[in-house]
Amino acid sequence: MSTTPPPITSVEEQIELHTLRERVKYLESLRESEKQSLGDQIELLKSLLETERADKNKATALLTDQRSEANKLEIFEKALKDLSDNQMRMMEGLSSKKGFLKKLFS
Repeated sequence: MSTTPPPITSVEEQIELHTLRERVKYLESLRESEKQSLGDQIELLKSLLETERADKNKATALLTDQRSEANKLEIFEKALKDLSDNQMRMMEGLSSKKGFLKKLFS
């Protein structure tokens, strides 16, 4: 036996039902938007982590290198600058993203 809801007869009920359906659609679109945003953040963080690892490996190699001190210092300073630049990009990337709850309650 199939249970179907009784037909909505009052205008107020129809308006409330329409409003609730629109709210659900809105929340679903927010959820999808946040899902995409989080996916983008994950990809950004993966990329930055890989770059950080490469910079760390460069710094480690420099510390164990037997080249002249002036040459090592120059290369090490460049590696530190690259690391700092990557960290700044990561912070800028993360700060430009808005959270799901912020969007929901704005």
